[in-house]
Amino acid sequence: MLATLSGSSRRMGCVADHVSPERLGRFLRPWQAPAALPAPDLTLAAEARLDAMRKALAAADLTLRCTPAEDGRIGLTLTARGTVGLPAILRAELWPLTLGPNHSLTLKAELGRTGLHLGQFALADVTRWLGLRLTDLETGAELVFTLGTMSCCRFRGHEDKIVTHELESGYDETEVQPRVQDRGREAGDGSGCGRGAGRP
Repeated sequence: MLATLSGSSRRMGCVADHVSPERLGRFLRPWQAPAALPAPDLTLAAEARLDAMRKALAAADLTLRCTPAEDGRIGLTLTARGTVGLPAILRAELWPLTLGPNHSLTLKAELGRTGLHLGQFALADVTRWLGLRLTDLETGAELVFTLGTMSCCRFRGHEDKIVTHELESGYDETEVQPRVQDRGREAGDGSGCGRGAGRP
């Protein structure tokens, strides 16, 4: 509780009077600097690392490149415009969003133009959206989020399924769990890569 004393010093007294041992002085103790600084908050540091990596991936112009495979399946390869390196303290897992994390792959090297082959999938399971899980190996904290990519189709008749869109990221499935504790070209008109607008 805070209170304001109002009145003349002749009646109320001065500061020295109020902090005298007979008054507030008996409740006061001299301040001493702590012998050591408090330990840094490992959880906050981990969350900052995870969010910085999420932003780096969202800014990397990720592109899903589709190619025809056997039995009408679609091969997907994820590439980046530049090079995205993962700090040794983090682990990244990603998967086609429609299939769920049971189909995740671990990113073990820098992601760039060479790309990461995600596998071959049925056409109905192919979208431009990825699920990602970032894990901080020091604390066990996790960040799970969705990320929209650009798409690039290399064969005719598929542009109506994998549409070309602007990059997006979302937090539909985002959670931080500290344990110290995110219509395109007309079908059949040829191959193409580009941008547009739409929904996953």
